[in-house]
Amino acid sequence: MRLLRRGLLLALTLFVVFATPVRADPPECDQAWDRFGVVVRQEARLGLTVERLDEINTFIPIVETCADESTGDISWSSGVDAWGPLVAVYFRHEDVERALCLMALESAGDPGARNPTSGASGLMQVMPFWAGHFGYGVDALFDPFVNLEIAAQIRDQQGWEAWSPYLRGSCR
Repeated sequence: MRLLRRGLLLALTLFVVFATPVRADPPECDQAWDRFGVVVRQEARLGLTVERLDEINTFIPIVETCADESTGDISWSSGVDAWGPLVAVYFRHEDVERALCLMALESAGDPGARNPTSGASGLMQVMPFWAGHFGYGVDALFDPFVNLEIAAQIRDQQGWEAWSPYLRGSCR
């Protein structure tokens, strides 16, 4: 069931991000992306309800018009670009480009990446102790959904300074 929900979440995210944009005002885009992230997180944790589906259907047209604006002019490899829609689910609209930049430097977009020295794993190279802190096993860090969810929570708790490339001046 969890896999089915994640599949639905990814399909919905890909549809919204790759839809043909018509353009909307930036404040409207920010509000729509923020609400989209909230509803998708609720769906991922609690399941899709009729109320959430109705809400999604009301703001999808707005989000569709913002699709190009959400990813900006990201110039990293397609391995990182492919994760943009999922990053937009877990990170605030204004943080997507920075998260993708760090992902490019940390894992080059490889969800199976693992640092042999520190054990940092997955797309955002999350340290193993964080998995247990958020109720997951270490192997879950290789799941892009879990990795990005934990990375977003780390960012909320510690800021971007939790990633060494940022500390060295990258992705600012």
